[in-house]
Amino acid sequence: MGSCFAKNIAEALGKRGVQTHAYRVHEEANSPLLNELLLECLVSKNPSAQATDLFEKEVTASARELFLKDLRNAAGFILTVGVGISCFESASGRLVIRPNPREGHDCTWRVLRPREISDSIRRFVAMLRGVNPKLQIVVTVSPVPLFRSFRTPSALVEDCLSKSALRLGVQKVIEQDAAIAYWPTFEFFRWFGSHIGPVFGVDDNLPRHPNREHVQVALDAFARHFFEGSLQEAAETNNANETILVSDD
Repeated sequence: MGSCFAKNIAEALGKRGVQTHAYRVHEEANSPLLNELLLECLVSKNPSAQATDLFEKEVTASARELFLKDLRNAAGFILTVGVGISCFESASGRLVIRPNPREGHDCTWRVLRPREISDSIRRFVAMLRGVNPKLQIVVTVSPVPLFRSFRTPSALVEDCLSKSALRLGVQKVIEQDAAIAYWPTFEFFRWFGSHIGPVFGVDDNLPRHPNREHVQVALDAFARHFFEGSLQEAAETNNANETILVSDD
């Protein structure tokens, strides 16, 4: 689950014989706080009013049942966090997915604090382990940049603030929970990528889209690192229980 990049991870693992399920409802549900509420709506018998308000119409009863079945059988879960900026109602402070002034939304966009992000991811992980305590959990930060700015005149500046907050929040989580693994997809494209030539926009001239060639290199390395051992062997023998859930944030 998580951001749009989760689909790329699922496809790469599928090509290597690992059974995967990528779950997302729409593009806007890609921040840690929204993914936490989405997961709450999927796994909790009594989700909070906020989770219900945001996702009840988007998540059907059959989708919940299928998700829980997959999660209970999964060997691992991959969370891809994507956006560190969220929208809140100015009066109530409640999260908003699609602010609409015509519906009376008076909203404020802000960059999440790293502590908010780490706390949200920890609650997300606790819900996962409440369903399946044996999950191998991997967190990664999506390299895909923001489409536009929300608080500053520049989308480049806004994207830097968003990704920096995410990366610091994730770092707090992995430093405090040794059982959670991190994979540097973000660093591959944004840091290493700046030294090897263009890694965005070559395929379709859209500068937000990572090149398919580089996605393949990064995710082949990901698959080798995490799945050449017992999980890969299990997948190759068609063990139906070795399922990986990929969450795109």
